[in-house]
Amino acid sequence: MAATTTDRDTKRKVGDSGDGPVKAATKIPAMVLVMEDASGYITNGADTASCVFMGISREQKDNTSGAAGDLDIEFWRTGIFTFACTGMAQANVGDAVYLVDNQTVGLKATTTNDVCCGRIVKFISATEVEVDIADRYTIEP
Repeated sequence: MAATTTDRDTKRKVGDSGDGPVKAATKIPAMVLVMEDASGYITNGADTASCVFMGISREQKDNTSGAAGDLDIEFWRTGIFTFACTGMAQANVGDAVYLVDNQTVGLKATTTNDVCCGRIVKFISATEVEVDIADRYTIEP
């Protein structure tokens, strides 16, 4: 397509949220880690190969009886969220974290597929940390 020489009606969205089609036979709770699977559908966060972390679900969507894409789900792409964690200490503040499941993050050494979901910004306890999910864009794969 050639460059335009006239005004263009470019669509704009606020970049802190997104949406996508839910995987078939899947129920996604509100406020959990979600990812896009290899087929392009949104599903619960997990340590699964060929998936990309997308954000935090804004709502619950129950597509357990539906086909892939029957429902769409909204999710946050940015923000700081509190999640369960495994094997963390105060010294891990600033470290990248990776999906374990839809509510748990772990360090690279504790996950198999290394689906990055952000960076620790606050250590709360050995079982809970605050994660800046926007920082996943600055972490090298």
